[in-house]
Amino acid sequence: MNHTYKNAATTQAHPAPTALVQLTRKRGMSEAAFAEVLEHLARRRAGVVVADEGPSLYTETVAESLFNANQAGVPDCLTCGACCAYFHQVAVLDIDPTPRRLTWTVWETEDIAGPKTRWLRREPLEGHCIAFAGSVGQHAVCAIYELRPNSCRAFEAGSDRCRGVRRGYGLEPPLSEIERIEHAKRTQMDADSDALDQVEVLASRDAASFSGREKLKLLGEMIDYNRAKLMAILREAQRLQALLAERGVAWAAAPSARYRNAINLEAQAVTSAVARMPVLECFESLDEAQTEAINRDLLAVAGQSQTALTHASRWLVALGEVVSATFEMPAGLA
Repeated sequence: MNHTYKNAATTQAHPAPTALVQLTRKRGMSEAAFAEVLEHLARRRAGVVVADEGPSLYTETVAESLFNANQAGVPDCLTCGACCAYFHQVAVLDIDPTPRRLTWTVWETEDIAGPKTRWLRREPLEGHCIAFAGSVGQHAVCAIYELRPNSCRAFEAGSDRCRGVRRGYGLEPPLSEIERIEHAKRTQMDADSDALDQVEVLASRDAASFSGREKLKLLGEMIDYNRAKLMAILREAQRLQALLAERGVAWAAAPSARYRNAINLEAQAVTSAVARMPVLECFESLDEAQTEAINRDLLAVAGQSQTALTHASRWLVALGEVVSATFEMPAGLA
């Protein structure tokens, strides 16, 4: 954008020089603003949900169920949609292919700086997920089903949380008073058992207090985690490219292949770096100097894997946008 700046005292014979100005705007909202949105949505939902048992505390997989393990049958998602309407905070990770225009970016502080998180946007009138098409309890369709985030993929029909939400919308019989008391007790016991996990223990320690072997273990776990995520991203990219191939969209073939190949190269580079690493089980016999030397090598591989994961996540999002553009979306999602 070109602007010509002129001083009132400057004559037309001596105009001020033209300056090139770049304007940058960060899109997002603060945590406080996001909290206000959630409060508004919660008030709206309170007039619809007929129960208050707190399904957010329940487990979301059938295998982890505390109450419904013996309950026969699985609810039909296509005639439900309760989870799409109930949950207001559905996280979108960097490795998810979900189109970013369908998310809220929430920043830690008022000045839009610091760590950020992404959440699926909510429809402003009804409060349900922006990608939800249909009516709860009648007809439910996800407009971005193939691009839905891992948060949605992890949610299983028939789990405690699923049935709790369905009860809230009157799609299943309500709990008796005795059942409600039992649910509250068992849910609290389950929450208490996980109150102090390994992450909290590590967070409470000063980094300088870690021994050389502890650093080796942590770096090894970080590398394994990043590599596993890279493989998951690669599989998702392959799946999305296959979807495009099924559609026969010629214009999307080149960019989708480019993104998939870029992800594959990152995964291969990390795999090669990991293959050159020494076996962690052999570290017990090393002295302190040898341990520190290997720590430096592991730190380099960990950094490479983290960078590769960041790049691959961006390319997967770009691929998701290509797929999104080829699918028919409701007008409200554009």
